[in-house]
Amino acid sequence: MGFLTPSAGSVTLGGEEIDRIPKRQLAHRIAYIPQRHTPVFTYTVREVVTMGRASHFGAFSSPRGVDHAEVECALARLGLSESADRMFAQLSGGQQQLALIARAIVQQAGLLLMDEPTASLDYHNAMQVLELVGELAQDGYGVLLSTHSPEHPFAYADRVLLMKQGRVLGFDTPEQTLTSENLLSAYGVDMDIVTMRDRHGAQRRICLPVRRAPAGEGEVW
Repeated sequence: MGFLTPSAGSVTLGGEEIDRIPKRQLAHRIAYIPQRHTPVFTYTVREVVTMGRASHFGAFSSPRGVDHAEVECALARLGLSESADRMFAQLSGGQQQLALIARAIVQQAGLLLMDEPTASLDYHNAMQVLELVGELAQDGYGVLLSTHSPEHPFAYADRVLLMKQGRVLGFDTPEQTLTSENLLSAYGVDMDIVTMRDRHGAQRRICLPVRRAPAGEGEVW
């Protein structure tokens, strides 16, 4: 995103160094979805989503018909149409995250950067957000997502970069990267990778922490 200056090397996008790409052009290529967003003013959900169109009109211009149409389409897709006139700050954490994704969608950038999008969300909202991420990838978006959960990549990722304290532990498919050995190095927790099928026959992989019975004792129930 160009928020920080690299201490060494460079960051490129499509072969171009990030710091050489004009901000307006960069906004047409990358959309950023933070963990949380606290507006300075009391904006409605529709107004927050409309901000995603800012790079499509001038600084002293107002949103046009096409901008409003894109906003309404994104609100409908994410199930936020009925909440469009509510204050953004009054929404639940899950709804706020959906609104931020809607804001990124109307930006019409091909790459979405998500900073721990399920952080602080309850289980239902976290699953809803992750399923939406999968849908966006199917629609052709490139999604770069950070997460602390080792199970999320198994369900939604094509490739995984596993890191600890700036050191790369693996970069490959989830199956090749998220091994018991690598996860032990990353988390300090011994885990088994369990493959199973849900009630509909879909294959799932689960990271199961290993529990050992204390020495001299039987099984722990």
